[in-house]
Amino acid sequence: MPRPDETIFSDFTLNLTPHPVSRDLVIETNEYAVKRAVKNLIFTEFYERPYNPLLGSNVKKSFFEPFTNVTASDIEYSIREILNNYEPRIELLEIKTGDDRERNGLNITITFRINNQVRPVMLDLFIERVR
Repeated sequence: MPRPDETIFSDFTLNLTPHPVSRDLVIETNEYAVKRAVKNLIFTEFYERPYNPLLGSNVKKSFFEPFTNVTASDIEYSIREILNNYEPRIELLEIKTGDDRERNGLNITITFRINNQVRPVMLDLFIERVR
């Protein structure tokens, strides 16, 4: 049970499945809801949202570039920019990127703190390059 002064962040699940008993839409709360929102922002491309064409990042476009320090820096900058501008519920602490050549992809680790929590949250993403 949350404290009376605690803020609860909630979002609907992406597949909009109803609860099997109550038939209400299932919601995600706090850490899970914020992680989902962060992931959605990172994978949103410019002009993808009809009434907000400036919301987006260049992360997907960077997949086709050779992975160098410059590419890693561009990805980190793009993630930092979109999260600082469009996710006010978090304080961004660290972003790490690493190339995984064996699996032909990119590892991204984002560490942030949710505004109403003390402990940091880590979000690990693996992005696979498609040939």
